[in-house]
Amino acid sequence: MKKTREFLVAVALLVTGGVATFVIQEQSAQAAGRKTTVSVVLEPQNRQAMIDAVYDTVDPSSQAYHKYLSTSQVGDTYGQPTAKLNQFKAYFKRYKLATAVYPGNLMLKVSGQYSNVLKAFKAKLVTSKHKVNVTLPKTLAGQVDSVVGLTMGAKKAKVIKNTKATTRPNLKLNGADFSKQYGAQKFVDNYQLNALYDKRLEGQGQRIGLVMLSDYNKGDVATYLQKNGLAADTTRLHK
Repeated sequence: MKKTREFLVAVALLVTGGVATFVIQEQSAQAAGRKTTVSVVLEPQNRQAMIDAVYDTVDPSSQAYHKYLSTSQVGDTYGQPTAKLNQFKAYFKRYKLATAVYPGNLMLKVSGQYSNVLKAFKAKLVTSKHKVNVTLPKTLAGQVDSVVGLTMGAKKAKVIKNTKATTRPNLKLNGADFSKQYGAQKFVDNYQLNALYDKRLEGQGQRIGLVMLSDYNKGDVATYLQKNGLAADTTRLHK
């Protein structure tokens, strides 16, 4: 999953045998008729060229410095071609699954009955390693980086009730204390970035993109930004 996360971050920065294995968190068994959605991360047409292009956008000596691509440009340059995407759609349709292509042609959203998803991916739980092995036809597997969101588990997850104080963030803290406990200063301390701050290297003029693989509340994001002394503007968030 680390490779997958790095790949997703690379795509975000750029746009401001047939067996795939991925680590998952084991969850309780799901009913066969329940609907579910998984994401299929696709291989770019030229991974190294895409990675090089990402680094060029943050290299002041590069002509591509701070010059970002639109999602359509990413799709045209690095995304999977329409013919290959149609092959994926046709395959999943055989299992009564719907397939949507995200902008950029580097990720698919596959939705349908949980039992059909398991059949389409020929999913097998490796209990000892807490992971799921999935298998796709060789004609498609070579274009797949990973599959995200497919879970299996035979045991019901154990629920541990928290009898202690709530874990909700303390919004009564002042900006500096909030930042140290929950925000930017906590990140700085954990990753030992103070040496950079001492040199006044604070990321001025830099931009990053974030890819979320789970749901979130825009109001929570606004509160977090406000408590860290930033503009609580959530118009750039797209769910």
